[in-house]
Amino acid sequence: MELINPHLIQINATFENKHAIFESVCNLLEAEGRLSNRQQFLQDLHQREESAPTALGHLFAIPHAKSKGVKQASLVFIKLKDEMEWTETEKAQYIFAIAVPEKDAGDKHLEILAMLARKMM
Repeated sequence: MELINPHLIQINATFENKHAIFESVCNLLEAEGRLSNRQQFLQDLHQREESAPTALGHLFAIPHAKSKGVKQASLVFIKLKDEMEWTETEKAQYIFAIAVPEKDAGDKHLEILAMLARKMM
């Protein structure tokens, strides 16, 4: 399986908050059979975001989690119809959500972040 496919992309989506976005990310991954424990991954996404917000500026956010609830490293892309508040000081419209199995956390997570950084440049 590839890291991302057309079923893991949403364009012109509307959500009320980050929690709704995280729920949608889980729905997309679950529909593709990429999660072993949806609640665990959702919890890990929220915990990671609480430890340090993932907004990068320029309307980009990269929420991510290394989780026992993930079966396969995956990338979800969501383009919001309108920008939304991500933190008190940052807005987001382009969301790249990264899901990595806990056992692959080190290298795979960094590989995906590096690939995204190159593509965004």
